[in-house]
Amino acid sequence: MKKAIGKALRYLSYRARTELELKNYLDKKGVPQRDIEEIISELKNYGYINDDEYATQFINYQAFTKLKGPQKIKFELTKRGISRETMDSVFESLEIDFLEIAKKVTVKKKSTKTAQQLYGHLIRRGFYHNHAMYAIKALEKEEG
Repeated sequence: MKKAIGKALRYLSYRARTELELKNYLDKKGVPQRDIEEIISELKNYGYINDDEYATQFINYQAFTKLKGPQKIKFELTKRGISRETMDSVFESLEIDFLEIAKKVTVKKKSTKTAQQLYGHLIRRGFYHNHAMYAIKALEKEEG
C-alpha cells in the first residue's frame, strides 16, 4: 500500500490530475481496486485531488491561453472524468465571455482565412454557432 501511495504522489507531482486519471493510472500499475479507492479517499482528504479546482484551472487555461470554446473545453473535461454538474457550476462561477474570445480568434486568423473558413475554424475550436457568427460579423463591421 505504501508503494502504491508513493506511485500516486509521484504521478500527482508532475501536474494536477483528476480522480479518474489517478484511478486509471493506479489500475494500469496493477494496484488492487480496494487499495485504489482507499488511496484516492486519503489523497482527497489531504487536498491532493480536487476535481472542482482542476476544472477551474483547466477552463481558465483553455479559454484564455489556448482560446478554445466552451464545447471543446467541456468535451475535454468529460474525457478527464469531470462530472456534468461540476462543469456547469464551474462555468457558471467563472462567467467567461466566450464572445470576446471568439473575436480574438477571428482577429488572429483574419489574414489567412475567408469568413467561411473562419466560421469552420471557430466551430472546430468549440465555439457555439452564435459565438462564431458574432465574431465574424464584428470583424466585418470593423473592416468596413
